[in-house]
Amino acid sequence: LADVAAEAARGSAALHPELQVRVTLPAGTRVRADAGRLRQVLANLLSNAARAGAHSAEIAGGPSAGHVDVTVRDDGPGIAAEVRDHLFEPFVSGHEGGIGLGLAVSQGIVQRHGGTISLVGAEGPGATFRIRLPRRDT
Repeated sequence: LADVAAEAARGSAALHPELQVRVTLPAGTRVRADAGRLRQVLANLLSNAARAGAHSAEIAGGPSAGHVDVTVRDDGPGIAAEVRDHLFEPFVSGHEGGIGLGLAVSQGIVQRHGGTISLVGAEGPGATFRIRLPRRDT
């Protein structure tokens, strides 16, 4: 998982050099997921942070009771209240000019892997998304 997150951070640095991404995931943490699809989800969240005007983001988390929690937290303006309840629906976007498919696609990917993705702590500046995936012990 840490390697996949690091790859997403490197990709973000190439596309969005204004966004500084820190990865703080324990080495060796494994999840039951397709690495390419998980990288796509993380890249989408980082891209959204950059387009919202965030300057920094962190991918963090670790294992817990049969699953792994991963948070992607940024210091951008946060999610507008009128968008929060519909954030994962297709064609709903909090960005001007946004298509509104990234989070819907990301949710589908995470759910197909037996996990969940949600916005947490919606109040205040910044946005924090939590991805919960089944843990793989071997």
